[in-house]
Amino acid sequence: MLSITIQYLLVILLCHCHIHVYGQNLNSKDKDVLFMKWFHYHNGISNNIVVSNFTDMGKGIKTTQPITNGEEVLFIPNDILLSRDLLLKSTDSLHRRIAYEFESSEQCVIATLLLEKNRGDNSKWIPYMNILPKYVPNLSYFSLSSLNALVNPQLKAEALETQKSINDNYKKFLSIVSNFWPNPHAITYDEYIWANSIVDSRGLRFQGQVVLAPYADMFNYQSNGIDRQQQSG
Repeated sequence: MLSITIQYLLVILLCHCHIHVYGQNLNSKDKDVLFMKWFHYHNGISNNIVVSNFTDMGKGIKTTQPITNGEEVLFIPNDILLSRDLLLKSTDSLHRRIAYEFESSEQCVIATLLLEKNRGDNSKWIPYMNILPKYVPNLSYFSLSSLNALVNPQLKAEALETQKSINDNYKKFLSIVSNFWPNPHAITYDEYIWANSIVDSRGLRFQGQVVLAPYADMFNYQSNGIDRQQQSG
């Protein structure tokens, strides 16, 4: 379970339904409403916050009224979290297989995200999939000509190294899933980059484990101008 308070923002404390949602026929507001219904159906709790759209920032979390310090604003049950530890205990045999095959927590979550995307409307996570961005700005997408235009040679070198790493991981992914994945070669390199970008930008990292937490991954923020005493150890 994941619980978030306004004081600590993220405090880790670490229902299977079948919902048909045809995302291509929904507008953004409809997708937000269905996501909220899905979240609450699975016993998620959100207090005084809603999913909203922000100019130049995409989807984020908006408060509906003032929140007091220490108030719990979000509770996410294990049932909709995606992490290697939880997938090992899943009732879904493909989830367990992925968790056993991928030692890397990050690659495990990437593979599961691709599996659920591949399942389409048969995925339990389809309302969440429908509100994820279709594109995440990332140097991984840059062509060589674009990278050559960069003024900073170190940034170019880092981007090329990142692209090589993602390409290697994609090849390893195909090799690992070839014996048990439904139509593994249907997963294109672009889809893999998308899943990698989602997990890289939205994955929460705790004690070496990557957790994809629907709702919690949409918190955007601006710096708070009020100084506060540091509380982390």
